[in-house]
Amino acid sequence: MSIKKLDFARPFFEDVEFVENEAAYFVEPKSIVINLAYKTHGVIDIEGLPLEPLKAAILQGVVINDVERALVFRNYDRYDVTCPETAALIEKTWKSLYEWSGQEHQKGIPYHKTEKIALTEDTSVTVCYAAPMSPSGPHKTHAKDVNEVHIQLQGMGKVQLFREKEEETFYREFMLAPGSAHDRIYGENGEYPWHQYCSVTACIYVPVEIER
Repeated sequence: MSIKKLDFARPFFEDVEFVENEAAYFVEPKSIVINLAYKTHGVIDIEGLPLEPLKAAILQGVVINDVERALVFRNYDRYDVTCPETAALIEKTWKSLYEWSGQEHQKGIPYHKTEKIALTEDTSVTVCYAAPMSPSGPHKTHAKDVNEVHIQLQGMGKVQLFREKEEETFYREFMLAPGSAHDRIYGENGEYPWHQYCSVTACIYVPVEIER
């Protein structure tokens, strides 16, 4: 049994916890809970209703049961990312994609993010900020052999699928509001279609990466 406090997303998310193997966990303030029991397909019980793996929920004042692995953003809406002052402070505090990667094609993209942290031997997360209507660009490979899902914390975003790299080959879209996660977009062997994350409003989201 373990409840570990995390500080990688401060100062905007100061009360983040990684919960492992807790029979019961009390969610007191308004929080987003992400079920990370991916490999065992463990379901979190919320007053008789299931929270499936790699899905999230907005909860408050409730005991959740059978928590194998979960990431909890307590008071996730303490700061409003759609407020221009908050957005400007995030851009000053978190590094840009280009600062993290050094890749020229990411220079000037209005994305900022925290460091990536490993929660377990196979699961890593970051917290990302995107300015309104900012696409990441279609891609189908990742730096590591990972399964990836995006969970929305604030604002509105979308994950889009394409048949080819060109955006005019778009064929499917998953809309994301706070507390939502898109369906799996990778195949049984880890193959991806061309895809991208695109903000709609100023937003914060969490990419969860699980190594295969």
